[in-house]
Amino acid sequence: MPAFRAARVEHVLVDRPGLQRVQLADGSRAYVLTQLIGPVAAGDRVVVNTTAVDLGLGTGGWHVVHWNLERDAWSDRGPGHVMKLRYTSLQVDTGASEELDGQPPLRLDGTPVVACGLHSQLAAVAVGFADKAPGRRLAYVMTDGAALPLALSDLVHDLRTRGLLAFTVSAGHAFGGDHEAVNVHTGLLVAKAHGADAIVAGIGPGVVGTGTTYGHTGLDAVHVLDAAAALGGHAILAARGSDADARERHRGVSHHTQEVLALTAANPDVPSAGRAPDVVALLDAHGLEVTTMGRTAADDPLPFRLAAAAGVRAAAVVVDAAARTGSDGAAGNVGSLVTDTDVLTPGPPPTPPPNLGRRAARNTVEWVLIIAAALIVAFVVKTFLIQAFYIPSASMEPELNIGDRVLVNKMSYRSGGIDRGDLVVFERPKCD
Repeated sequence: MPAFRAARVEHVLVDRPGLQRVQLADGSRAYVLTQLIGPVAAGDRVVVNTTAVDLGLGTGGWHVVHWNLERDAWSDRGPGHVMKLRYTSLQVDTGASEELDGQPPLRLDGTPVVACGLHSQLAAVAVGFADKAPGRRLAYVMTDGAALPLALSDLVHDLRTRGLLAFTVSAGHAFGGDHEAVNVHTGLLVAKAHGADAIVAGIGPGVVGTGTTYGHTGLDAVHVLDAAAALGGHAILAARGSDADARERHRGVSHHTQEVLALTAANPDVPSAGRAPDVVALLDAHGLEVTTMGRTAADDPLPFRLAAAAGVRAAAVVVDAAARTGSDGAAGNVGSLVTDTDVLTPGPPPTPPPNLGRRAARNTVEWVLIIAAALIVAFVVKTFLIQAFYIPSASMEPELNIGDRVLVNKMSYRSGGIDRGDLVVFERPKCD
């Protein structure tokens, strides 16, 4: 169950569009999603949701301000009628680009789409893309598999500030992007409509994981890849991997990446780390301090190199398309497009669940066999062992009355004689 308590704001630490971070009087910290409940000020008494911190989850120790008790009402009318966080007390009329801007294009026309399974991959994808395709516009489509408020992402704020992301689209129930979209498919198309040369798409901060096969929200990458392929985009997967993770399932190529490849209907490019530029130097050059699972690019280069390689691949697709069409635009030295030897081969994917059609057929066969066996057993019992009879006449009254039923043991006369007082059932004689 959720946990709430009242607290007082001591001072505001961060104040930017959509987000405040505050210090509370008891020494704890909280953030405010101002798009949902409005801003707070020092001295305000607020209600905070403490559930994630109480459970020790990956929020960085931040509570969430649920309501400002200093006000009796607050409203900020949105631009449209499409709601996100629907049917909750915090549902918000964000509107959607589909209703506000009209029909987006129906095809991506080869636009590269990099699918990420971790939010932290976004930085390496962006610097890799910018290094090889400077001046090109990279858009971020955030799915709703992790954090829902885009404003919560310090990483997106830093990338926007440095010009590494042109704009953002929040898809599904994610909200707070420069543009809103109803689902991942239209999110990609909205990005295309607003001039993205390439798109990076995936979850926001806070991947959900259970340690089980398929039990994680990194599988949002499956939806991104399938949507990109179905809409005529160029699907690219930023592989997840590590040389330093203590969990064996994430060492080398992570099981998350293997499961994405097992489930996607697309045939995405999966660039290897060998295609990556010096990602540590690129991050430093842009003044970015990024960690993934608590480790920096210097601590564990592999995850950053894999993501940067995906950004380089997207840049190659953009530059190659521009060269074929003769369109303008600056580009760095990308080199040749990725060949088969440059593509990561993560090994055999996990065994997928049994085919549902086969399972249904197997269940049908099992039921047929059970019913047939039951009929055979009933036939044997009735023919050779025990059979029920009813009394058709009054000849046995008062012991047995008309309509009574008796069970007859067909084996008793084979093992012993017939004694006085026994009730005997015999077949009706045939009449001439």
